[in-house]
Amino acid sequence: EYTVVLAVTKLYAAREAALLEVARGAPRGCCPGRDPHNSYESYVERYLGKIVASLRSSARMHGWLLGEELPGYQPFPLDGMTVLDAPAWLSIQDFRASAERRGTAELPNQRYIFGQLERILKALSVESPEHPGLIAASF
Repeated sequence: EYTVVLAVTKLYAAREAALLEVARGAPRGCCPGRDPHNSYESYVERYLGKIVASLRSSARMHGWLLGEELPGYQPFPLDGMTVLDAPAWLSIQDFRASAERRGTAELPNQRYIFGQLERILKALSVESPEHPGLIAASF
């Protein structure tokens, strides 16, 4: 039995680049993944949704089963459960800068980042149905 979790990094940097392109005059929504939307959450939600759709489409094209066709199995991938935003720091300076933004509502703030990292750990730490009490951690 396997636990597969996709942690997508660098979405904050991708959104910042998209915002910069729009500020320089590029049309909104011209390219997939380049429309910055109104907020970080909507950008991430849409980006992860496109990843899930492309993975499912590719699997169907190759004739692979991803769980939704099998009784008793959850579909894979699931946005927010097995495909997650994983904000990452590029350097110690990035970590310190994000620590200073602790009280801000603008995402990704420190609370959001640690919450996402906790969700990734929970997704990876799945109890084995064959051996109750045994945590099957995949790293």
